[in-house]
Amino acid sequence: MSEEPKTPPRPDRIGLQDWLRLARAVPSAFDVRKLVLAAAALVLVQAGWSAVESISPPSRMGPTPRALEFHSLYGFPFRSTADFAEAIRRPAWNLTAPIRVLVGPLMEAFAIDGRRDRAPTAFLRLLWAIAVLGAAGSAIARLAVVEAATGRRPTLREALGLGIGRAGSVIAAPLHPLAIALALGVGSAAFGLVARMVPQLPPAMAALLTVGPLLLGLASATLLVLMVATWPLVPVAVAAESDRAVEAIGRTFGYVRRRPMGFAACVLVSWGLGTLGLAAFEVFLSASVHQAVWGAGLAAYPDAPGSLGGLFEGPGSTLVGLACPAWTYAFFWSAAARAYLLLRQDVDDVPASDAAALR
Repeated sequence: MSEEPKTPPRPDRIGLQDWLRLARAVPSAFDVRKLVLAAAALVLVQAGWSAVESISPPSRMGPTPRALEFHSLYGFPFRSTADFAEAIRRPAWNLTAPIRVLVGPLMEAFAIDGRRDRAPTAFLRLLWAIAVLGAAGSAIARLAVVEAATGRRPTLREALGLGIGRAGSVIAAPLHPLAIALALGVGSAAFGLVARMVPQLPPAMAALLTVGPLLLGLASATLLVLMVATWPLVPVAVAAESDRAVEAIGRTFGYVRRRPMGFAACVLVSWGLGTLGLAAFEVFLSASVHQAVWGAGLAAYPDAPGSLGGLFEGPGSTLVGLACPAWTYAFFWSAAARAYLLLRQDVDDVPASDAAALR
């Protein structure tokens, strides 16, 4: 009897070289086009939030999250271990801003100890952030995913056209699970209404009124967690694959569900790399402002060069205050593009460059 030929084991879909491509998200975020898109989106988000807050009742849940919030490194000369730890903690926290912009309004909208009249305001802020950052994220993701997959540099006009043209799909994708979560909340309200109308219930009925909302809450929390987790990947999926929201949801949910550890590894690696990149970028910007103050201050001789520093306080503060958050969002979608291509290659066994939509 002849032996059947042995099939050699198939190599891993992704290897170390594929993982190392995540590091390229750091230099990709320095692209001026991505920084301009991110800065414009942040200004629009902040303007929309300010308009919403101007017509809403005051909040008792603390300060309203700001899209341009940034904890600067400036003033830490690394004289001690605590200063060094703080210099790492701050950029690491700043990198969570794109997620906090989404989670902040969500927490306020679903709060159980806040004012109910703040929920509409929170939902308006959430919708505005999803709309503006979704369109800008699609444009940035288009630039990043094409560069990562093919090495080609698409034009800013092409990226903007795609971001605006497919904004509807990017906006609708996270709204699907949000709408389902709200519907589940209405279902839970029915249990609460029964418990309110009939205070004295048999033990079996009381147990049912307890288990029912818990199950609905579990499903709702799962949907919201998946919505937040996959939100960075949705603009990439729309920019790289299809302009249909349902397909983007299916792809991103499927990748995260089938490769949760791989997705978590992408997040952790990107977070670490982005922390170093953001710290370096802020130090570079601060050094640039410092040198500008010193150079212009030479005209103040015999006074100290810093005597003319007030001339640069406005422009310098604006530069660092806007450029650093813009870098955060540019890196956010540059890293998301590479993570999406990595997960796509791992799950679908399709090389990054083998996509007709990217050519």
